[in-house]
This record gives sequence, C-alpha cells and structure tokens, in this order.
Amino acid sequence: MTEDTKNLALVIEGLPPVTRDEIEKIISELGEMIKKFCGGEITAKILSKDQNEAIIA
Repeated sequence: MTEDTKNLALVIEGLPPVTRDEIEKIISELGEMIKKFCGGEITAKILSKDQNEAIIA
C-alpha cells in the first residue's frame, strides 16, 4: 500500500472460537481507521459456509 494506492483488498480470517460478532467488530474498527488515516470508501464482505463467494467490483 502506497500513497498512490487506489484499490485494496484486505482479508480478515476468523475461525472458532472467534465469533461472527467479533469479526464484524474488527472489520468495523479497521474500516474506521482506514477512513480516518487513508480516506476513501469501505466495502466489507463476510464469507461463510452458506455465503462462500463475493463479487468485488
């Protein structure tokens, strides 16, 4: 990641005993820090056994 970076995909993994609520909190906190220090927009996708793919556009 540099000052010229325009798009970035970060992967946050959480396996038991980490809960979905904890993962959502981590993603939210990370998103707020990215907005504060880097600017831009944040889009989050959470995958699971029932939702095992996401379109990144």
